[in-house]
Amino acid sequence: EEKAAKKRLQAGIEEAGRLMKQKEYAKCREVLEGCDEECAAAGLERPPSLLLVWGRLEGAQGAYGAARELLRSALDGFIAAGEEGKKSHVVTIQAWARMERKLGNIWAVRGLLEQINLGLDKRYGKDTPVEGDRGRPQISVGMLHAWALAEQRCNNIAKAIELLDRARELAPCNVYVLQARAVLESRFGDAAQARALFTEGTALAPGDIKLWQAFGVSEAKHGNLAGARAHFARGLELEADNCFLLQAWGVAEAQAGNPDRARELFARTVAIDEHNVACWQAWGRMEEREGNMPAARRLLERGLQANPSNVRVLQAVGRIERMEGRVIAARKMFRRALTVEPDNSPVLQEWGHLEQQAGNHDVAKELFKRARDLDRQRKRLQEYRPDVQRDGH
Repeated sequence: EEKAAKKRLQAGIEEAGRLMKQKEYAKCREVLEGCDEECAAAGLERPPSLLLVWGRLEGAQGAYGAARELLRSALDGFIAAGEEGKKSHVVTIQAWARMERKLGNIWAVRGLLEQINLGLDKRYGKDTPVEGDRGRPQISVGMLHAWALAEQRCNNIAKAIELLDRARELAPCNVYVLQARAVLESRFGDAAQARALFTEGTALAPGDIKLWQAFGVSEAKHGNLAGARAHFARGLELEADNCFLLQAWGVAEAQAGNPDRARELFARTVAIDEHNVACWQAWGRMEEREGNMPAARRLLERGLQANPSNVRVLQAVGRIERMEGRVIAARKMFRRALTVEPDNSPVLQEWGHLEQQAGNHDVAKELFKRARDLDRQRKRLQEYRPDVQRDGH
């Protein structure tokens, strides 16, 4: 009877997994509840494969706390069964990491994906080939890409490059990987390599608007405004009302000293999406640089209306308050910003300037010290090592 119950249970888990892939969540829940009843009736513990599907379902339906507990229990179950480093273990971590990435929990994503590597190393050894049925399982290209972006956002650039190069080995024509690698090359000043990668990517995916936008941003960064305009225009041919592309073009024009053209593009952006905080912030900063302080304040306040917790807008408003001598109002903005991001170095520096101007030199020194310590830590993380920059690509 127990053998028959286990067979029914396995069939139920497979059916639930199929329904999850089809996003038939209500039916999937019914099947999983039936599996739970089967376990209870047969006196069986819920197997980790069942907990995995339950965790994926709860995550898909927004019950993230329950999903984490279920996925953690599934991982514990697979490890206890000696499956660390096997496909079931890897798939569970990838499902959990995918959920955390969706929620923006970058440090959690990094930690989870590193667990995959540790598990694989433990089972197969670091130098085991990945090919063949008996070889070491591969982390998917999508997860390598996600992991690399997580490392990049945490300023661990060397690790991001290593992961993107691994992804390119597995999928040389993956445009998401090409774009991420190109962005890194652009960030560190290799305009020619970035251009080559973007050109390769746009040839593979000429209809990818985000790729054209990133290409335009890169060219503008390196002073090729004509090229940037051509790439932005190509993206707008594909989608004329893409507010992200319009805003990026506006920033490029503002940085190139063309405020009138930038205003046109920013105005088009917020006409499409009045909640586009990045546009309100960029427009406000441009007006501040142009000396139009009333306009800058008005635009930044619109940004705060759209998102009262946006750190960059709070910092920009605080800076205007500081420049106009409103010390208490400036402090209020900086405190709000640090409540959201306690380790934001630019905000700490801005607040330090405020206290210095107000004559509070001890407070200013402490704020500057905190900012410097954070900058040193980030500099160590983002050290760009030539030995991992290239991998034959």
